[in-house]
Amino acid sequence: MASSLQRSIAHHFSGAAQHYNEHADLQKEVLTQLIMEAEPSLQSPILDAGCGTGNVKKLLSGQDIIGL
Repeated sequence: MASSLQRSIAHHFSGAAQHYNEHADLQKEVLTQLIMEAEPSLQSPILDAGCGTGNVKKLLSGQDIIGL
């Protein structure tokens, strides 16, 4: 059973999630630069820890992405 603190945290994160992508410009810029420098191999799956709104999947369509 979730504690009141856990419920409070979940409530606040859920409210912020609706607007996350509107304010994620820096994350998108860093992600784009990282992808250009890393040159990911299409043969290897990519782990996206903290995938948020799925921008890695959007930028690397066709790539095997594991989102957490």
